[in-house]
Amino acid sequence: RRILKNLKIKYGTSLKKTVIGSQIIILVTSWPEFKSLKLVVSKMEKQPLVIDGRRFLHKKDFQGYEGLGY
Repeated sequence: RRILKNLKIKYGTSLKKTVIGSQIIILVTSWPEFKSLKLVVSKMEKQPLVIDGRRFLHKKDFQGYEGLGY
């Protein structure tokens, strides 16, 4: 947060609160807590595009999914 303090970035307090209303989610980590993203996104009326920079998630779990990287 110190490095990005001059940018208008909002930090969420939970995964659900952070992704609600999103059009695109860009995931650049493979932390285990993000495995629950499929549950959160599946309950959204309009599901966002998920861009997975670690190919950590499964394409079949999302309506819009793009895996990048290895």
